Amino acid sequence: AVKKGADAGGVAVNSYYARGDETHRLQGERSLLVAQKALEAFTAAYGPYPYAELDIVESNYEFGGMEAPGLVRISQMYSWFLGGDVDAAERAEWEEKLAGTVAHEIAHQWFYAVVGNNQYREAWLDESFAAYSEQVYWRAVGKDESDIAAQMDAFAKAVNESENVSDLCVDCSYGELKGDYTPAVYERGAAFLYRLEQALGQEAFGAAMHEYYAAFAFKEAATQDFLAVFGPYAGENKDVQALLTAY
Repeated sequence: AVKKGADAGGVAVNSYYARGDETHRLQGERSLLVAQKALEAFTAAYGPYPYAELDIVESNYEFGGMEAPGLVRISQMYSWFLGGDVDAAERAEWEEKLAGTVAHEIAHQWFYAVVGNNQYREAWLDESFAAYSEQVYWRAVGKDESDIAAQMDAFAKAVNESENVSDLCVDCSYGELKGDYTPAVYERGAAFLYRLEQALGQEAFGAAMHEYYAAFAFKEAATQDFLAVFGPYAGENKDVQALLTAY
């Protein structure tokens, strides 16, 4: 493996990638840049990253990525689409997918590696937060808010085609969601948090997230804990109450 390192606010960030084809280097360097920016964005949005080091490792892995405290694995499949022989539009699409995956897995350093949760009963408390955090990253690197809002609108409508979803539940257990797990937890959950941010305003939402992160650092949080923190910020806000009722 080849290692490239950098610094992000005092955190040593390392990107490990395979030797050989130039595309592995491209993935490793792109991952490193995304990781630096994501660390800065999430520290500002939630609170400090608790470790001295973060490692991003290109892996022979079936899915996009997988998180662990202080380390994230990123599939080598992204490198397949980064070479000069790939159509420019397709290459740009995969560069964006890579960035989103790196940001998503790094967000797990906050939720669940610091603020823990029961991942079977309330998976939304880490996966929805990580999916929402992709938008925090995109905003930090200058993506147009209208594009972010459009993505969140699409996420809000997400359903599994093979399932009849009767409500927008995001805090159901894995067993209850069954085939609706990915649309509910990764997409509708992210849309809920984004819409909650819009209803509260970014300043109040940010303050509540900082409070939630600090209150439950290295503890296991539940949905009721989240609601208890956000309740005083919501007050009599009818838009917020409607969101809480719907989801």
